[in-house]
Amino acid sequence: YQKLFGLEREVSAIGFGTSINFETPGAQDYEKMLPAIEVAIERGINFFDTAPVYGRGSAESLLGQIANRHELIIATKLGYSIAI
Repeated sequence: YQKLFGLEREVSAIGFGTSINFETPGAQDYEKMLPAIEVAIERGINFFDTAPVYGRGSAESLLGQIANRHELIIATKLGYSIAI
């Protein structure tokens, strides 16, 4: 773990990228993704990378549900306009 950009919390050295899992809109399988994310959290990953174009916000929605139970650090990108 290390400090990132002056955050009070430490960030895992390995992050979980959601693009592969949510890149194609409509192809997401939450029943498969949720256990994968939970295993990552159990193994100490607390940093998750998203973007609005990954499933048109699906990655953020799923991580938001999980964040109610875990303290996550979620990074997202800006600059690409999509209609949700």
